[in-house]
Amino acid sequence: MRKTTTTTTTAATAAVKGAGGRPTHSVMASARLDLRRVLATDRHRTKHRLTSPRHRRVPALTLEAKTKASSGEEFVFTETHVSSGTEFEFRFRQENDGVLLVGSTNKASASGASTSGRGKASLVPSPSGLVQRTFFPEGGEDAVTGDYWGFSFWTFVKGVVSASTSVLGTQGLLRAVGVGAAASVASSAAINWVLKDGLGRVGCMVFASIIGNKFDDDAKFFVFLGDVMYEVGILLEILSPLFAHLFLVVASAANAFKSMSYMSRLPPRAAILKSFAARENVGDVSAKANSQDVVSGLLGLLLGIQISFLVGTSVWKSLVVFLLSGAVVCFASLRALSNLRLNTLNRHRTEIVLRRFVGEGEIPSVRDVNRAEGALATLRRIPSGGPGNREFSTVFGAPLAQVVDAACGRDVLGDLMEFYRNEQFVLALAPRGRGRRMRALVMVDPEITAESTLLALLQCAYAEAALRGRRASDVDLNEEAKKAYAAAKASFPKVLQGLRDSGWATGHVL
Repeated sequence: MRKTTTTTTTAATAAVKGAGGRPTHSVMASARLDLRRVLATDRHRTKHRLTSPRHRRVPALTLEAKTKASSGEEFVFTETHVSSGTEFEFRFRQENDGVLLVGSTNKASASGASTSGRGKASLVPSPSGLVQRTFFPEGGEDAVTGDYWGFSFWTFVKGVVSASTSVLGTQGLLRAVGVGAAASVASSAAINWVLKDGLGRVGCMVFASIIGNKFDDDAKFFVFLGDVMYEVGILLEILSPLFAHLFLVVASAANAFKSMSYMSRLPPRAAILKSFAARENVGDVSAKANSQDVVSGLLGLLLGIQISFLVGTSVWKSLVVFLLSGAVVCFASLRALSNLRLNTLNRHRTEIVLRRFVGEGEIPSVRDVNRAEGALATLRRIPSGGPGNREFSTVFGAPLAQVVDAACGRDVLGDLMEFYRNEQFVLALAPRGRGRRMRALVMVDPEITAESTLLALLQCAYAEAALRGRRASDVDLNEEAKKAYAAAKASFPKVLQGLRDSGWATGHVL
């Protein structure tokens, strides 16, 4: 019966001698194994795993066979380079004064020719291995999460199409600014070109000041928003020849949209790439993502040049091409984001999880919640499976003035403060307009923890379920809030454990 074991050591490597008695290239050195200890085993015809293929740097080394020979025991090792996909076979003979490398074979080569003990096996990677090492994280599927591949594919498609239309945008700007005109016009064009970059950057700073720290709240939405803003910038560039007399205004607006698109995409993109790193290999994942971006950009430029020859100087033909490519970019962006399986708890995903728990008694999976959230959660209400979602809203971080108004008197406010004296939040239910619309006002401590945040949102979920379909005038909102708190407090340990068991990161709520 074949048995496989895993051994990883940092002991000194064995002395491996060639035919001339000198040390030769040894796969043992790269794996840092004590070969003498391995060769001392008495397992015959047994595969013995020496290194783990899950390690990104160390090749997978397996003892395939151990046989008796007239000159001594011989051992056959197979070394698999996970990153390049190449495989080598090495034959050793144990002698009294050391270990002799008898021969080596590149099993991936077509000829399969063996080399002598003095020779070295070719370490040139195969074409597929070269592509793997250049564009994908080392370790293949084991190095990244499952949603990486779909996201990367559609992001690549989006990059190619978007880069192709940017050629048309640049072409439109050059015509609008007056390239090829008289020297005096060209001088003015140069000044306008510089000014539009400066004004565009000012717009980018204004956008960053408005958004603030909201990038972490909904990474998917801001990536999609960045893609849309980039396409708007290209559209303005394409249309700029029609407004040549307003070049500075149109070009500055176009540059501002493109700058804001980078500002919108880069922060959440970093968080997304970090979520792919199954081995904490964030640097490798980011570097390979940049390599993919470079190739998609180059392919897009080549495609855009061909398209520019076809459309010529016609603004309307360029506009038709833009409309088609813009639709493809938006579709590819949504498909890429739909592949994401983010396990961090932002406001939208947390509300989905807690509503499902209150309604069904179970914590939904990361995949199901991301699918329900979609890429445009910021623009719409989170679906909760019923009409109550349109009637109930939560104001998390409500100011004290709103809580005072909801409490309807100092006595009630004092009762609320006393009731929540051991918590980092105070929750008050209040009507919102007329009819069945109500809202939960949650005033929080600036240093509120993730667990307290989850408890407050869980209380909101219980309150929403209890008040669904009821009028504010028909219920005692303070009593309903207390009942919801009691239910949340009782079920919170189960919720917290269920979140952890389902793979959710509970250390922080965005």
